[in-house]
Amino acid sequence: MAKAPKEPKDRDFLDQIGRAQVLYSILVFAGTSGLATVAAVSGFLERQPVMWIITCAVLVLYAGLGAAYFFGHVLEFITPMNKLRYVNTMVARDLVEIKPARTQAIADTLLKTRHLERMQLGVFVQNTSHFDLSAYIERADTQIEGNRPPIGQYPKAATKIRPGQTVVLFDDLINMNSHRCGRLNGRLDMLVKYGEAKNEKYDIVLKANVDIMMRPDGNVENVWTMWDASK
Repeated sequence: MAKAPKEPKDRDFLDQIGRAQVLYSILVFAGTSGLATVAAVSGFLERQPVMWIITCAVLVLYAGLGAAYFFGHVLEFITPMNKLRYVNTMVARDLVEIKPARTQAIADTLLKTRHLERMQLGVFVQNTSHFDLSAYIERADTQIEGNRPPIGQYPKAATKIRPGQTVVLFDDLINMNSHRCGRLNGRLDMLVKYGEAKNEKYDIVLKANVDIMMRPDGNVENVWTMWDASK
């Protein structure tokens, strides 16, 4: 029996901007300030002119910040973190097949009012890095008009995403029981893991209500995604 996936921890401010970035910023500030202080104290102990002490401390501070800024950009360039971007919510649907009608008038009427056989909720994600990423759905709980997919297997198979490529990650199919086409309400609750292949250690938590603008003939005009404020 597959082990149930752990729920991600609640996201606070540090999680939103990245704990690694915060820690790196603190270390940079402490390190460069410490070096500037050491330079100033050394100049004072050697009885150097105050102007030289200030100039030396400022130069050390700016040199340290410049090196840290460059090193930080190199780290950001090579890490997969924050390189997978949510683009949009995707809705797929299969309509109930229409049997041949006896007259053209009946056929036209049937085409104007269709019914749903199955639907599927997913998300478009884009790889914004310069290297390949691997992503998969760790867990999902999607629903449309109260209908959910059958209990499926998680996590899903990983998808390879090329640099700049946009792909769709779908949850399982939802049986709509011949529900009439029209405006539909849905729910998206999904955890996507991504990173290097076989090392997908970063995640995207997607929790939102979904408003599906569908015409009676089954054509989807728009999909509105309303994110949870507590996500």
